[in-house]
Amino acid sequence: MAPQLRSVARTVAVGASAAAVAAVALERSPAALDPDSSLGAAASRVVALVRFSRSLYAAARVAFDYRALFKRHAEYASPEYRADRALVHRRSAQRMLHLCRVQGAVYVKIGQHVASMSHAVPPEYRQQLRQLEDRAAHRPFSQIRRALERQLPAGLNATFSHFDPQPVAAASLAQVHRATLRDSKRDVAVKVQYPGLESLVSSDLTSISMLSWLLSWLFPFFNMHWVVDQFRVNLRNELDFQMEARSARRTANFFRDHPRVFVPHVYDQYSTDKLLVMDYVHGFRVDDVEAMHRQHIVPQQVAQTVVDAFAHMIFINGFVHCDPHPGNLMVSPTDSGHFRLYLLDHGLYRELNDNFRQSYCRLWKGFVLRDTPLVEQACDELGAPGFANVFSMLLLNRTWSFAKQLGTDIRVKMSPEEFGRIRDDLKEGGLKSHADVSHFVEQIPDQLILVFKMNSLVRNVNKALGAQVNRFKVNARYAVRGLRVFNNNTPDRPQRHAHAHTATVLAGTHLEESVWKVCELLRACADTAALWMDCVSVEVQLFALDVVLYMFKMWYGFTPYGGTRGGGNSDDVILIG
Repeated sequence: MAPQLRSVARTVAVGASAAAVAAVALERSPAALDPDSSLGAAASRVVALVRFSRSLYAAARVAFDYRALFKRHAEYASPEYRADRALVHRRSAQRMLHLCRVQGAVYVKIGQHVASMSHAVPPEYRQQLRQLEDRAAHRPFSQIRRALERQLPAGLNATFSHFDPQPVAAASLAQVHRATLRDSKRDVAVKVQYPGLESLVSSDLTSISMLSWLLSWLFPFFNMHWVVDQFRVNLRNELDFQMEARSARRTANFFRDHPRVFVPHVYDQYSTDKLLVMDYVHGFRVDDVEAMHRQHIVPQQVAQTVVDAFAHMIFINGFVHCDPHPGNLMVSPTDSGHFRLYLLDHGLYRELNDNFRQSYCRLWKGFVLRDTPLVEQACDELGAPGFANVFSMLLLNRTWSFAKQLGTDIRVKMSPEEFGRIRDDLKEGGLKSHADVSHFVEQIPDQLILVFKMNSLVRNVNKALGAQVNRFKVNARYAVRGLRVFNNNTPDRPQRHAHAHTATVLAGTHLEESVWKVCELLRACADTAALWMDCVSVEVQLFALDVVLYMFKMWYGFTPYGGTRGGGNSDDVILIG
C-alpha cells in the first residue's frame, strides 16, 4: 500500500509542477495580456492566481523572518536587536524588490511610493526600492502596435510619418515612443498604455488587499490598508489618460507667465483614455549634472527653479504634481546658459482644498515667525494636534522645541547630539517605534501624506544636483503669499458687490456705488499693506537668522546646530525605534 501511496504522491507532485510551469508560461505569454486574445477570461484568472501565489510566498517569507526576529530577542532596545533587525530589514527589502520587478505594474508603483516615504519606512527599504526608479522593462512593439491601431481611428501609418518602434521611456503602466505627425511634421512623444492593464491592476489590487489584511492580522501594529485604498484612487486616475491631459493643460495654464517652467503641449485630436500624444521635449533629466555643465547651465539655478515651481503649486495653486522624481523633470537648453524646465507625466495630481492649504500656509508662517500658538493651531487644523515637533522634524529636519529657540536653517547639517535630542523629543511625543509612526501617518490627512512625499522627492532632486537651495526661505515666502491669495479670493466679495449694485438701483443714485468703490479701494490698500507687513516680518526674521548664524560661526567657528564649518545639506531623516 505504501508504494502505491508514494506513486500517487509522485504523480500529484509531477502534475502540480507541470501545472505550475504551464501557468507561469501562460502568465509570461503576450496572449495572456492581450484583450483580443482568444484565451479570454480563463487566462486572466490563471494569471491572477499565479501572481497572487507569488506575492503570498514572498509575504510569508517576510512575515516569518520578522516573527523569528521577535522570538530571538526579548529586549527590543538592545544593540544586538537593532543590528539583527537591520539585517532582517535588508533581507525583506531585497525580497520585496525582487517581487516588484517580477510582478511589474501595480507592484512597481507601490514600491516607488514606499521608497519615497522617508518619514515612515526604514532606510533599508528605501535603499533597495529606489532601484525601481530605473528604466522599466518594455513591451514588444507587436503588442504596442495593436494597441495603437485600436486607439487611432485613421491608423498608425495615416497618423504618423515616422514612428520609432524602440521606446524612449518605459514605466510600470505605459511606455513612450518618439514619432512624427504626418500633417504638421511635429516631433511628438506617444504614450501608450499597456494592453490588458486594467484587468491586471484590478486583480493585483485585490491580491494586495488580501495580503495587507493577512499581515495586519499577524502583526496588529502593522496596518497598511490606507496605502491600498489610496492606490485604488491614484491608479484609477493614472489609467485615465484623458484626465492626465486635463491636468497637463491646467498646469500649463498655471505657469503660462513663468519664464522657465513649461508643460508639453497635448494633441487632443489624437489622444484617448489609453493614448496620449504630446510635444517631444529635447533635453535631459534634471539630475544629469554632466549634461548641464556641457550646456553651461548652472545646477543651482535648476534646483532653485524646481523648488519655486513646486512651492507655487502647493501654496498658491493648490493643484500639486505628486510624482516629481527625476525622470519626470526634463531640462531643455535654450540659449547659452539658459534653460526650460519641463514637467512630465501628469497622471498623479492632488487637489488641495482651501482649508488644508490655508492651514498648511499657517504652519509655515508659524515656523518662520517662531509663533508657537500659530504652529499648534495649524497642527490642530491639519488633524494632528500636539505634533508640532513631528511636522517640524519632517519639514525642517529640526524639532520645533529646538528650532523656535534660534530659528532654523535646513541647509545646516545636524550633529549626532541633535539627532539624539530629536529622537528623545519624538518618543516623548508618543512616537516610540515604527508602529507608532505608521499609526501617526495613517491618522493625518492623505493630502498631507502626498505633500510630504512631494517634498521628499524635490529634496532628492536638489541633493542629486548638489545644490544648497534654502527651501525653508522659499516655502516661508510662498506661504505668506498663499495666505494672502486665499484671503483675496474669499467668496463673499461678489455677494457684497451684488448687494451694493442692488442698493444703487433701488436708491436711483450713484452715491452707494461710489461709497462701495471707496470701501473696496480702502480694503485693497489694507490687504496690500497686510501682505507687505507679513512679507517684511518674514524677511526680517530670515535676515536676523542669517546674521545670528554668521556671527556665531565667525565667533565660534561652527553653527549653533552643531554643523561643520562648510555647512552642508541637512536632508538626513530621523527614524524611530
